[in-house]
Amino acid sequence: SGPGTHGVTRPTSEVASHDINHTPCRKSLFASVASRTTLCHLPRCVTEKQSNARRVAGQPLHGKLNTFQKTMLDWNDLHPYNAVHVVGIPASADLARLQHSIESALEFHGLTGLTLNRKKSAFHFAGGPARIEIKSVETTGNPQESLRAEIEKQINTAFEISRTFLPFRFFVVLQRQTFHLGLVYFHAISDAVSIVYLLRHIHALYCGDEKILA
Repeated sequence: SGPGTHGVTRPTSEVASHDINHTPCRKSLFASVASRTTLCHLPRCVTEKQSNARRVAGQPLHGKLNTFQKTMLDWNDLHPYNAVHVVGIPASADLARLQHSIESALEFHGLTGLTLNRKKSAFHFAGGPARIEIKSVETTGNPQESLRAEIEKQINTAFEISRTFLPFRFFVVLQRQTFHLGLVYFHAISDAVSIVYLLRHIHALYCGDEKILA
């Protein structure tokens, strides 16, 4: 569905859950939040060493925007059209390691330096080094409420799409022995399935699991 009326916050809403291949590593949970929320279990992981060995085959991503993507750009002119996915990781947060894992995954998949050419209905990811910042969200009382408030804020905060940009933002909500990693993305560049795959890769690099992602 399209965005709400200009200036009106899009809230998080409906919650559903399902399993998508139980993981032999960590029992983290994904929460995919846009107009609905989905919870699913992580699959097997791939190591950073294996990932980097495969990166060399990557080529810059470019092509034509489809009709639905062009429509989402029009929606975005009225109101930010973003989505947010969240993964809960049952371990203490190492933010330096997490940043390295995220940047490695983005670089491996060539998901940096995006340019949109609306006149030609085209997109181009230049690739190259990723430079990201991770927002650390302060929790006041209930961590789940802090998480929900940050999700809503991120959904309604626009990306600057008129120039070359990174169509992703990241945040963490810290707890004593666990944390939630949020991935915010400009929705016109991807569907939920591809973003879940990207989060799986980030988690694999961070957790250092020796299983190979199928």
